[in-house]
Amino acid sequence: MLEIAFSQDKNHLFLGQKCPVVSLFNQFNAFNLDSFLIKADEIIQKYAKERVVIIQLEEKFVNDFSLALSIKSYDENTCLETVVFEVGDANVVGTNYLPYIALSNAIRYMRDLYRMDIKEAYADIARLGYLGLNIFRDFLNNQIVLKWKTQPYEKIFYAHNKASILVLVAMMKYWAIAKSEQSILAILGGENEAQAYEIPDFSSEDEMINYVINMVRG
Repeated sequence: MLEIAFSQDKNHLFLGQKCPVVSLFNQFNAFNLDSFLIKADEIIQKYAKERVVIIQLEEKFVNDFSLALSIKSYDENTCLETVVFEVGDANVVGTNYLPYIALSNAIRYMRDLYRMDIKEAYADIARLGYLGLNIFRDFLNNQIVLKWKTQPYEKIFYAHNKASILVLVAMMKYWAIAKSEQSILAILGGENEAQAYEIPDFSSEDEMINYVINMVRG
């Protein structure tokens, strides 16, 4: 998994070594996942033989661009091990990055399951009770039902195929790691919200990834 690091060293050094530097200042006006993914892929391919690359970028885009790099490096078919962002305060940026570590891990887990045989994937999902889920198969209606209980209400999620259940699992994994109440409430809603939420179907892995990101980012 690609390592993301933050450095205040303006001499373009990482662990005392000079590294290639990529300046992305003024290349993005706002968050746009597609644009971030395209540029992330360009960097990964261009610097495929390097172990470390340093990136200069407006700090407001660092977290989302880090996520794009994580998504595009999933296959791990390059030598690139670490991307270092030059920032003003590495401690502050690193703290703000923690939820994105959770999101990257959740998406990677979803993609791992997506490549499994469906029975193997469902068997893995069935072991996720530690996330606070009640999971059961509804064979009559050909769906999986997950119940997430949070005080003072319970929400029930329905998913009818492998792609939709894996999206749901990815969101649950994110909530469990990040412990982000805001992201949970974005899905669960309040006491007056409907008690059931149905995950839509998806036709591609890209659609799955986009849905997870949009939902947990609010």
